[in-house]
Amino acid sequence: MDTKETSNVPKDTSLLLAEYNALRSEIVKRMDVENQLATFTVIVFGTILGIGLQNKTTSALILLYPTLATFFAVGWSHSDYMTLLIGTYIKERMEATEGADKMGWEHYLAKNRVPRYYWAMRGIFISTELIAIVIGISIAPLNATFVAVLLGQPMTSFNFIVNILVCIAIVSLLLTSFLIFYQVPLKHLKLSTDQGQNS
Repeated sequence: MDTKETSNVPKDTSLLLAEYNALRSEIVKRMDVENQLATFTVIVFGTILGIGLQNKTTSALILLYPTLATFFAVGWSHSDYMTLLIGTYIKERMEATEGADKMGWEHYLAKNRVPRYYWAMRGIFISTELIAIVIGISIAPLNATFVAVLLGQPMTSFNFIVNILVCIAIVSLLLTSFLIFYQVPLKHLKLSTDQGQNS
């Protein structure tokens, strides 16, 4: 069969609809995973905080939480990126082909998107990590950490392990902030409809 002939054959609407439904279903599943990750993060935070506050010998455990939360944030961020990528694919490849008047949810969503959901999810990771760092430092003797020097007080009983854990917790918080607030520029997500035609 000639290649020119196949390019003129109209796309099967049922295949397009099946792909659209599958992609929309994947978006819903990914959003469900994101919600579960956020919920699990709060549960883990509460558990670690409870154990750390009850037993002062395991208070260093609280300072390990931000590192653990960073991994949850990586999973959330990846799922959020894939959701955005799928939505862009639907908008640029499917809705642009068929016309936004026939199937235009992603076009409509792009114009009317309210970022409250994303702020709520991001806030869970950042606030729990920040609270863990503050509580972890407050439980450890202040004069044992470098925070005492920052506050203009003498560091009389330096504790190497606590200071390392505080440093790791702060780096984890910064990394989490970068991961969940950095948005991939939309130009990288743009899927030109003539890309497939030119190849």
